Amino acid sequence: MRMVPKSLFSPREKVGIFVSYRRADTAGHAGRLVDQLKSRFGDQVFFDVDSIKPGANFRQVIEDTFTKCGAVIVLIGKRWLERDAGMPRFGEEQDVITQEVRLAMGSNLPILPVLVDGASMPGESQLPATLASLSSLNAIDLRHTSFDRDLQAVTDHLVETLGGAKETMIEKLALKLYGPFSWQLHCKDPRRDRAVFCHGSAVGARRTDRGGVCFLAQRV
Repeated sequence: MRMVPKSLFSPREKVGIFVSYRRADTAGHAGRLVDQLKSRFGDQVFFDVDSIKPGANFRQVIEDTFTKCGAVIVLIGKRWLERDAGMPRFGEEQDVITQEVRLAMGSNLPILPVLVDGASMPGESQLPATLASLSSLNAIDLRHTSFDRDLQAVTDHLVETLGGAKETMIEKLALKLYGPFSWQLHCKDPRRDRAVFCHGSAVGARRTDRGGVCFLAQRV
């Protein structure tokens, strides 16, 4: 009997995308970028405003989130290294962005620096020694005047980087036949041995948490 290739239905792992940004620097661009990424990747995109509940331990949440992620976007604007008086500077342990970048590096996650509206990549001499390697990473520009084109470059890079986020054979066929529309998916849940329904995009179709497989049922 011919076996179905495992890659056809295999669940994805570590396909989350974490977006790191400094609110005083790139909050507006971060929100716009995340909205667009969520339309492509769904709830695989982690953003502190949406992902971290009030009262939660920030560091613990970030550490737990990184275990689900396959890439980290670091938004860098012209004020990324600037801090108001009394605020921890980049490189100091109390600085949130420092914690995020350090955890990303420590987890060996791919980091994509995104330079916002003409910002430059910080030089090695501007960064603490333990984080200086950030300056050698290739960056992508994100400009207001060419946002859609730059966003596509970011998206293409993420799809290429996230091996697990690339379309499966079923999703590639669905995209080829019907395009990137919203779909209703028919899911076989092995826990209950019955069919259930879930929603997702043709590219972001999900398997159930315990190994269920989602099959395309109808367009919605």
